[in-house]
Amino acid sequence: MIVQYQRFAWTGLAPYPVTSRTSRERLPARSLALVDENAKVTILDPADPIFNSPNKITDADFANWVQERNAYNLVTFDPQYKPLLESHDAGEQENKGGLVVAKVGKGTWNVLQLLVL
Repeated sequence: MIVQYQRFAWTGLAPYPVTSRTSRERLPARSLALVDENAKVTILDPADPIFNSPNKITDADFANWVQERNAYNLVTFDPQYKPLLESHDAGEQENKGGLVVAKVGKGTWNVLQLLVL
């Protein structure tokens, strides 16, 4: 299952605990969005199947990406999730909540907070 760009109270669908807002926010963590079109997006595990099939995804795929690269990130997530991307604007804290995956039974559950991939 791929859950993409979810902004509100969807977190009850997640197989393991996640939060998409900080303790002081009523709405999802928009403040953690990556908006600088020149900010680096780091692939944390290039060998992961999500970056290799059906199409190869590399750092080059993030070049010339304008508009928001990553929005409404997960703020916290259970250790059973594996973060696959890290991105943040200059001066902001590291954020690995834009793309996480978790093994569930015989399948994989993906949360993709990127607008386009």
